[in-house]
Amino acid sequence: MVCYSCVYTHSIVHVLQFAFRLTTQICYDPSHS
Repeated sequence: MVCYSCVYTHSIVHVLQFAFRLTTQICYDPSHS
């Protein structure tokens, strides 16, 4: 059986890392805006 809670947690971590990277890029990239 698949550990859904493990998959769910891994997905959350992946999304958070992506969001953090995206936010950092937007906030600190002068050429973005």
